[in-house]
Amino acid sequence: MDKQIKIYPHPVLLAKSQPVDEIDQTIRETLDEMVRIMVAHKGIGLAAPQIGISQRLITVMVNSRLYQVVNPLVVWQNGEASDVEGCLSIPKEYYEVNRAKEIVLQGLNPEGKEICVLVSDLLARVFQHEVDHLDGILINSKGKRYKYESMAEASY
Repeated sequence: MDKQIKIYPHPVLLAKSQPVDEIDQTIRETLDEMVRIMVAHKGIGLAAPQIGISQRLITVMVNSRLYQVVNPLVVWQNGEASDVEGCLSIPKEYYEVNRAKEIVLQGLNPEGKEICVLVSDLLARVFQHEVDHLDGILINSKGKRYKYESMAEASY
């Protein structure tokens, strides 16, 4: 698989992704390729649409902990926090985005087992950012453009 990051306004980024019906070897290989691409681009999150695949798959790596989630869904949220986010699909732009401070995320792992995690702060923000991608929502439609001198923020 030789996938490239799709850049806004590529149509796949603006479309709602399809649920995964069956987790097979192709899905697991796609998730692994997503991790390689995410790491190569120094990202901390990646959604399948960002590499041109309109399926509900995300990868997230925060504090050296890797999550690969099929059909992720935010089922609970609490609080609110505003912070600056970047996006691999909108290079060199940053947006101030309001998000829930803590969430519960449900989905399936690559082996098809149900997962349910309560997360907060940066990890909650990254999960919400990636789930938004699956619904065709990007930070440039959700937040206010952030003007900066120099930023070393991670991109999702």
